[in-house]
Amino acid sequence: MAGYRHILEARLILEKGRLRQSMQDVTRATGLRFRTVPHFTLVYSFDPLVDTDKIIRAVRDVSTQYDGLDFMINGFEIRETRRGHAFAFNVEPSRDLVEFRRELYDSIKGMIDERDDAHEFNSQDNFWFHVSIAIRLRSHTADRIGDAVGSGSERHGDPGGIGRGRYNRVMPITFPSEISRITLLRDSRIYLEYDRFTDRILHRKDSLSGISRHETLDALRQKHGLEKKVPRYIGPGQTWVISDTHFDHENIIKYTGRPFSDAEEMNEILLSNWNNTVHKGDRVCFLGDMAFGRGSKPKEYWLGRLNGSITYVRGNHDTEIGTVTHATISYKGHDLLLVHDPNDLPIRWDGWIIHGDKHNNQLGKYPLVNTQRRTMNVCSELIRYTPLNLDRIIELIEAGKDRMLL
Repeated sequence: MAGYRHILEARLILEKGRLRQSMQDVTRATGLRFRTVPHFTLVYSFDPLVDTDKIIRAVRDVSTQYDGLDFMINGFEIRETRRGHAFAFNVEPSRDLVEFRRELYDSIKGMIDERDDAHEFNSQDNFWFHVSIAIRLRSHTADRIGDAVGSGSERHGDPGGIGRGRYNRVMPITFPSEISRITLLRDSRIYLEYDRFTDRILHRKDSLSGISRHETLDALRQKHGLEKKVPRYIGPGQTWVISDTHFDHENIIKYTGRPFSDAEEMNEILLSNWNNTVHKGDRVCFLGDMAFGRGSKPKEYWLGRLNGSITYVRGNHDTEIGTVTHATISYKGHDLLLVHDPNDLPIRWDGWIIHGDKHNNQLGKYPLVNTQRRTMNVCSELIRYTPLNLDRIIELIEAGKDRMLL
C-alpha cells in the first residue's frame, strides 16, 4: 500500500504557546526559522487496513486504562538520524506513558500497514519521545543550533525534583504536563481526535472549535482541583501568600500554559479561588503583579474585590503607590523574606526567600521549593492558582525536599 498518510500523535494544547515562544527565541539566536506545529508522535506513518473509526476507538480503549499520561518537556535535544540531524524538545515520559504507547501500538499493529522503517521506529523498545522542531539538518546547521541552546539535552529528573540544567543563550523549557488529546492525522491534517479529559471522540471541526477547547480545559481543571467553587475557610486569622495573578493579561495564558480559555475566564476563576479560600478576617501577602496588559484594570479594582487584609509587595509591573518593597515574617522558628524578584533583594538575608516573578518559566532553577537556594516560588501557576497558607509553606520547608509544583 502506497502513501502511509496517517500518524497518531499527542497534540499539545497548554504547551503550544510556550513551545512556539521558545522556537522564536532559537530563531532570534540563530536566524533559522521553524514552522512545525508542536506535537509528539505516538505511532508513526501508517495506513489503516480497517475503518479509521476502529483505530480511534482503540486509542480510546487503551487510554481509559490509564489515569494520567504524564510527561515533562525538558530542554532541547539534537540527535543524528539516518537523514541528517534532528532538533527537538526533549520529552521525558512517565512510566505509564511509556507503557501506554507500547500497548497502543500493540493494539493497532494488526489494523495498519507500515513501511519497514516506520515499523522499526514504532516497535523500538527505547521509543524516542520528542517534539520535533526541525529535521534533516546538515551538520553545520545542527552545530549552529547547538551553540545557541547548549550542547546536549537538559536533564531535570522527575516532576517532584528540581533542575540541574545549564542555561545558555536560549533558556530551556522545563514543563510538566499530561496528554489531553490524542490525534489521528491524515495527510498532516487532524482527522479524528480522542479527548481524554471529556472522554469524547471528535471530528476535525469539533476538535478545532473554541467550544471543545473550553470543555477540555474545564475538565482538566476539575480533574486537578484547580477551581474552588464553594467557600472552604480554615477560619479567620490565617496568613496566605500568592504572587503574579496577572488579572486581565490574555498573553500570560499562552506564555505560561495556564488552563484557561481567555482572560475573562481566568479572572473569574482566580477571583473565586481567592475568595473561597481566604476569609475576610485573614491576612494575605501578595508578592506583586496583580494585573497586567493593555486595558487591564488597576490593582485597586482587584484589591476591592479580594478577601483579606492585603500586604502588597511591589512587582516589576507595579507602581510604588500602595506597595512595599518586601515583607518579613518570623513563624514557627523560621525567618521568611517575602519579595517579588529573588534576584533583587532589598536587604541582606540568610533565611528562606518566598518570591514570585519567575512564573513557571524556569522551573529547573525556581521550582516551588528549592532547598539548596532556600527559595520558594509562589507564582500562581505553581500553587494551583490559589493562595498558599503559611502553615503549608512551613510544612514544605521542613519536609526538606525539592518540589517542582504544589
